[in-house]
Amino acid sequence: MARVIDDLRTLSLAESGALTLHRESSDVHVLIDDAVAPFRPTAEAEGVALAVDAPASLPQLDIDPVRIRQVLGNLITNALRYTPRGGRVEVQAREGQGRVSISVSDTGSGIAADVLPHVFERFYRSADSTGSGLGLPI
Repeated sequence: MARVIDDLRTLSLAESGALTLHRESSDVHVLIDDAVAPFRPTAEAEGVALAVDAPASLPQLDIDPVRIRQVLGNLITNALRYTPRGGRVEVQAREGQGRVSISVSDTGSGIAADVLPHVFERFYRSADSTGSGLGLPI
């Protein structure tokens, strides 16, 4: 319950433009490894490969590491939730065109076309969802 309350608070602050970011120079590779580490036991127990593909040569970035870990955690949680045993979840980072992009992909069934327009709506949950409906909007 505390996490849902914290997620609601974060989402409200973000939507109102009042969310304060605490930026600091951060090593993206280390940040991703730190974000993924808590999910490794769950992935192993569920029989899902959890991989990181992020070159150590990625530049330092001026970001809010707490918020980036929160976003990655939400995406990894969803990916693990919907990836079947024997599947794979991968967190990948790439540098290009003056930016670093981080993606989370999985071999799960994907999101149904009729659900896609709603996935970033607060509290939206598909019929087979077990979450709070706050992870993706955050």
